[in-house]
Amino acid sequence: MARRISAAEARRIAADWHGGQWSALYMFASAGVLHDGRWDRNDVLAEIRACRMLLNTDAYTEAERSEEDARLTALEWHVGKARERP
Repeated sequence: MARRISAAEARRIAADWHGGQWSALYMFASAGVLHDGRWDRNDVLAEIRACRMLLNTDAYTEAERSEEDARLTALEWHVGKARERP
């Protein structure tokens, strides 16, 4: 099971990994919401999975892969379990 993280830590991880200003993770990192009319929870989860794919490149050492995979797993769990704000 993924470690539990706070909303603030989830936003920090998303900020570290987002794909740019117009991405779903950027929206989550900056606003802390999982929907804004363009993006929703599924888009955020899809971007997290895409980030995890980047870990399989030579840009990361095995230790970095392990650490970042744990962070992304925690973020994925947080987003998957988070309740939508009204």
